[in-house]
This record gives sequence, C-alpha cells and structure tokens, in this order.
Amino acid sequence: MADPTLQQRSVLLNARGPLWEKFRGAVIKLAAYIYEESPATENHTNRLAWAVDVLFNQNHEKRTLEMYLLGMGNTTVVSAGDAATDNDVEYVVNYFVNAVANTGA
Repeated sequence: MADPTLQQRSVLLNARGPLWEKFRGAVIKLAAYIYEESPATENHTNRLAWAVDVLFNQNHEKRTLEMYLLGMGNTTVVSAGDAATDNDVEYVVNYFVNAVANTGA
C-alpha cells in the first residue's frame, strides 16, 4: 500500500463525510465503554474524565476532531478514506485514547 500524499491527508481532514461519521461513532462508543469500565483499569481517572467530556459535556465534536486528526497519520485509514472499516477506525481511537486523556485538554 502506497503512503498517501500530504495533500490526500489534508483533503480528507477537511471532509465531513462517512469517515468523519465513523470516527464520531467510535468516539461515542468508546466513551460509553470507558464510562462503565472498572475503576481498577489503568489510567481510569483520566479516561473517565475524557469519557464524561464526550458524553455529558457535549464535547463529542471536539473529541472526534482530536481523534480524526490523529487518524490522518494512519496509512490504512487514509488510503481507504470513506471506505475505511469500523475496525480500522476503532483501532485508531482505541490506540490514542490514553494519550489524549492524559493531556487533560
């Protein structure tokens, strides 16, 4: 698989089509999962704060944008664009959630 060009990444970043909707769905799904996870889970306090921000502070668009930006670094997702699988999108969101939650932003 050829690495997408910088322009392809930029064009996709500005799009708000099916790929964006998949990222938004993945963020909401993961936030709901984290909200119910065991307090003994590693990094739970930060993860829970992130989940509450998504679910109850209505910052799901902001949190989706964070993950979408990070997703533009994933060759598989960018190459597939709107055809990216749910699994590929969820992989990106799951991979980055701890790092994003740790920023406290």
